[in-house]
Amino acid sequence: MFFNETLGAWDTAGCTKSEATTGDTLVCVCSHATTFTIGTLTLDINALVIPTVINAKSVGLVASTVAVAGLILLYIVFAVFAIYKDRESAKTAEAPSDAELAAFGERVLELWGRRAPNFVLSTMHLGAWKDAYGVDMYPKGTRLSFFQRMYVAGRAGFKYNHAYFLLFFQPMTPGTRLARISTTVASVFVTLVVSATFFQDTASSRMVTMSEIEQKVFAGMVSSIVVFVPFSLLGFLMRRVKHDHQVRDPQGDAFELLEKEGKGIHSELFEPRHWSDVLVPKWVEIVLYILLLVGALVSSIMAIFYGVQFEDTEAANWIESFFISWAASAIFLQSVQAIIGSVFTTVIGAISTLAAGLALLITNSAIN
Repeated sequence: MFFNETLGAWDTAGCTKSEATTGDTLVCVCSHATTFTIGTLTLDINALVIPTVINAKSVGLVASTVAVAGLILLYIVFAVFAIYKDRESAKTAEAPSDAELAAFGERVLELWGRRAPNFVLSTMHLGAWKDAYGVDMYPKGTRLSFFQRMYVAGRAGFKYNHAYFLLFFQPMTPGTRLARISTTVASVFVTLVVSATFFQDTASSRMVTMSEIEQKVFAGMVSSIVVFVPFSLLGFLMRRVKHDHQVRDPQGDAFELLEKEGKGIHSELFEPRHWSDVLVPKWVEIVLYILLLVGALVSSIMAIFYGVQFEDTEAANWIESFFISWAASAIFLQSVQAIIGSVFTTVIGAISTLAAGLALLITNSAIN
């Protein structure tokens, strides 16, 4: 190295180790004639100016890209598992006998005091219905109290209507596990974008008076509610698509069985309702899948766009609010929807049973 008079310090520029260097001799070659020596140059790390490769906005880009890639990977895992379980259910599908259906109807009438829905007559998986009505949970001769009905209905609603738990249980309704988890994951993609809109211009929004934690919670909760409503409707339609491996003959077989008194199934055990009243054709599912795919793709592009625009603090707050929104939907909203839906059905059923009893009492009194 040499003494750089311009900088007033030792410098190594232009000086290299010669090929003539041996084990005992160090030969240096400099491209200029000046004061030089052999020594060690000590650098002050704090004085170095290191170029910043990752700037503030690229933090948001990385975060949004990782989030989108993670959701895609998560969907692939869920979809593979759902397809496996759906195929497994299709292999084990077997129409119950008239005697099994009649026994189920009698147990429901005994436990609940009302007839079973004759949707069951078209099912290929009677076990799910038996579990949902608590047929094997209570001994014969038991009449469920109001709170027992609430418990059984809430338990069934959580198992058979919660999007993530449903993956592990046989659906009671015709919709497949794949259709339901596809709807759920697509809603998560949209939630990612909706939560980003809250941080697009926080200075001019109502969140300007909130702390960072309040902003994250507010954006997360509102995003989950906004997305939850329309996707609940899509999920409802997905659960009403006709699938041959789950429905025996929705066009008339069930009603034929009801009409043939004395041949195994009696109409007093089943309500005059049928899947044909609520099922939608297969092409509706195809349209819904296309909508979900388009929604997920557009949301992915918009999420990355927001990631490029956000500064590092905004990006961090956005991603955290997204996880809050996801947790609120999975843990709270879906659970509440599943439980309240079943409990509401139970309450309506209890009211209907009471009304039918009063009507029968009034009719008998009038006859007498």
